[in-house]
Amino acid sequence: QAGRALAHTFWRPASSLAPVAMAVMPGSFLFKLTLFASMLPIGCGLRDLARQARATSKVEFEEGYVWHVDIVPDDFCAAAAARPNVEVVRPRACTANGTLKLRRGRPMIFRSELLAMASTSSLSDKMLRGTVNGWGAITNTTLMSITCKRGVYIWNPSQVPKSEETTFMEVVSNALEDAAFDPECPRPAQALRMRVALPPWSAVGWSQTSPGFVWWYKAQDSNPRVIFGEDMVRHASDGRAVRAHLITHRYAKEQEYFKDKLTWHTAVLLEWDHQQFVTVVELAWLNGIGGYGGMSNWYDDKDNKSGTGLFKALPQSLIAPWNSKMSELRMNDVQARTVEEFGAYVKKYSDSADVPLPQEKQRFLEPEFPWKGKSANVWLLRNTRSDIARYLVNYVRADGSYDELRRNCQTFAADLFTFLTGVKASVKIPLFKSAYQRHMEQFVNEPLMP
Repeated sequence: QAGRALAHTFWRPASSLAPVAMAVMPGSFLFKLTLFASMLPIGCGLRDLARQARATSKVEFEEGYVWHVDIVPDDFCAAAAARPNVEVVRPRACTANGTLKLRRGRPMIFRSELLAMASTSSLSDKMLRGTVNGWGAITNTTLMSITCKRGVYIWNPSQVPKSEETTFMEVVSNALEDAAFDPECPRPAQALRMRVALPPWSAVGWSQTSPGFVWWYKAQDSNPRVIFGEDMVRHASDGRAVRAHLITHRYAKEQEYFKDKLTWHTAVLLEWDHQQFVTVVELAWLNGIGGYGGMSNWYDDKDNKSGTGLFKALPQSLIAPWNSKMSELRMNDVQARTVEEFGAYVKKYSDSADVPLPQEKQRFLEPEFPWKGKSANVWLLRNTRSDIARYLVNYVRADGSYDELRRNCQTFAADLFTFLTGVKASVKIPLFKSAYQRHMEQFVNEPLMP
């Protein structure tokens, strides 16, 4: 992905990238370095998750947020148990008692479950009432299509119901049966796939009343909770940001390859005037926390088998498969009261801990805090917690994409630190500095009504 992004950057005829294109000439050292870098995934942290599950969700703004869901026969898991050496994917998707595992990276549903969800819908609304595969966000969606392979539709909304079809469930049931006789569908029959969508407001937020893909885990409140979007501005507690710091680190892995040494995550740490706790602000893949069981490096209970406090506090609308092409912003109130306490927390889970941890328990490799001495006072007059929330909502509404080269954790952290302090910061990876462009204006450009 990084290689494709680099090639796209260096050779696309865009005026904003002309200096970069001119600087990279075929045969030059930088050109060879660019080709070498094409083999390296320069990401911001959820790289391994992409290997565990295929990113299947995308946004189509005319429809709202869209997911693709596999439809499998009701005997899918039983057939897997009977033929464990034939079907490799099935044991991974099924539990020991013959049900589908919850919250699959690519959501799955039994045919009978699909028909039950369609049973209360009319021919006009085409709604699937209920939750798909345990993903709270994929609830009460509209069925957009069913395919048996790419480009081969066995049902789409433009089809006129047959004369004997009086309910939406009958329409769906007949479409599933027809797939077995469609000559364009693969043989033997494979899993069908449906495309479902939420209303158009879901393209810019997790709820209709609170747009903005940014959330705030108020973990230090007497009643810990997660709020998101515009509600962050409306329900921010007292406090003013007084200092900001940059932190960067690599991710600890049991087996680290050379390419992992070039993957760095960067965030901004905020100190408040009340000195009760500090807050980590970061950018990452959309739904990365909700899609990965609420596991966050900033909290001690990350590996709690009964569920983390963050996951338990997440609203259901934030529990969805992650999307590596879009981003979310996060505010994490952490227990440390001072910068020194936060540094001690990071060190405790790092490769330089005073009490060495097993490799599988480490979280941070080579942490740099503050990175390049980037610590400074917040210089903005409007610096309350509500103001900070407003800046973040504005930023993610201005551009909610994720790009390994132009829009990632490092570009966001550099933008936010520079905006808050007036001290210029840049990205961690030198190769990408020439492509980095500041977008501090996005913090103050308030979005239009959704």
